Amino acid sequence: MGEEIEIKLAGRRAELAAVFAAAGAGRGKSARLVSRYYDTPDDALWRKGYTLRVRQMRRGQELTLKRDFADPIRRGEWTTPLEAPDVDIALLPYDAPRREVSKLASGGLTCRFASEIARRTRLVEAHGVSIELALDEGRLVAGDREAPVCELEFELKSGDAGALLRFVGEMLEGRDLRFESQSKARRGRDLANGGMAVAARSGRIALRPDSTLDQALAAIIASGASHLAANLACVRDGPAPEGVHQMRVALRRMRSGLGLFRESLNPAALALDAAAKSALSHLGPARDLDVFVTQTLPPVLSGLGDDAALAGLMRAAQARRSRAQDDARQLAAGPECARLLIDMLGLAHSGAILARGGEQQLKPAAARVIERRHARVLTRGKRFAKLSWPKRHRVRIAVKKLRYACDFFQDLFEAKEAARWSRRLARLQDDMGAANDAHVAQVLAAEIAGGDGAAAHGAALVRGWYGHALLACEDELVAAWREFASARPFWR
Repeated sequence: MGEEIEIKLAGRRAELAAVFAAAGAGRGKSARLVSRYYDTPDDALWRKGYTLRVRQMRRGQELTLKRDFADPIRRGEWTTPLEAPDVDIALLPYDAPRREVSKLASGGLTCRFASEIARRTRLVEAHGVSIELALDEGRLVAGDREAPVCELEFELKSGDAGALLRFVGEMLEGRDLRFESQSKARRGRDLANGGMAVAARSGRIALRPDSTLDQALAAIIASGASHLAANLACVRDGPAPEGVHQMRVALRRMRSGLGLFRESLNPAALALDAAAKSALSHLGPARDLDVFVTQTLPPVLSGLGDDAALAGLMRAAQARRSRAQDDARQLAAGPECARLLIDMLGLAHSGAILARGGEQQLKPAAARVIERRHARVLTRGKRFAKLSWPKRHRVRIAVKKLRYACDFFQDLFEAKEAARWSRRLARLQDDMGAANDAHVAQVLAAEIAGGDGAAAHGAALVRGWYGHALLACEDELVAAWREFASARPFWR
């Protein structure tokens, strides 16, 4: 199977052209590319991760099949020259998944959209690898809709991906560019279907008992990078509450994974953790206010009817939310996030030692980590029914970190026992999360109201409403704690 390893940056044309010029001498080569993308009317190929394209060039045409992987910089690729611009799957290389693609395409293929691109390319040698830069300008066309294209591609021609990422990181320095997580095919499909980019949830991290600690850390970082990249477009083009939430989850999961071995991490991994923490500061307010406006206030408004004080509080919350969403959008579209993603991918693909003792077998290390996290939860949760909320909040944080550790490592242990125990942990986390939302609602309502007398009255109504909700869920929360605390650990 052929494999394409590629990174895209986007931004203003002048910035992209400056990077292209700085990468090497001469103008490079120029070409005009017209590509047509084919799929069934119901996107059967796309739903399985495939892109099928016929590209016309100055000296002929070629048929290309690509397949997406979880890694945002890697794709499977199979290409064959064509004598005529026809779509014939049987002409693809022998190692292409021709049978599967033919079956998916049995309902008939049609041209869904096209791209018209003016491309300049140059080959660069850096860090011992060969990289092709392609500066693309043009448009995507789907019926009467079109969208501009202006991006710079860095494709690895020979060598390792870590060196490619180091080079792209150097080219980013001092530039106002963004990481382009969407392929032309993805943007063209959205254009053809009249849709927008949508939020994506995290994929499962596949770890084996014979994996090493360093391999596990690299997989955790890679998973975080894929999850973060998959949500950039919808947040950038937002508002996108779920996209903001998923970006936040991606970074928090990665930080939690690194935190499991924080005392052993190398300086690069510690720096990555700090950069992720900084990015989270731009996402937290947007997420809190999204929840407040869409989940916290509506039940109160519905229950108490047309109340001027609550309406004033909603207006104040919506104004704050708009500003927080702008901050999240700027992060997703800016160089800070691009730099963070390049650093995440760079560590994941570097093959470097990420932690002292990183060569040790993962399963024993994972068992020790989960045991330590579990003990911390039990210690903080002693006499849980009598704990004040600040102390329960500390329990909730410990529970969340334990949940992340179990999500990362439970495949290393007996499946049924791990799944049964994890369900109890998930129930406890959900119940504690609901209680935390009620507390946050009370605090945030007062903060939003500020010195506005009418809004302050609305905040008092919110505090009363959620104070009652906390009392109502107390018995269920305590029961969830007792069920969890009595469960037999699956890792022992």
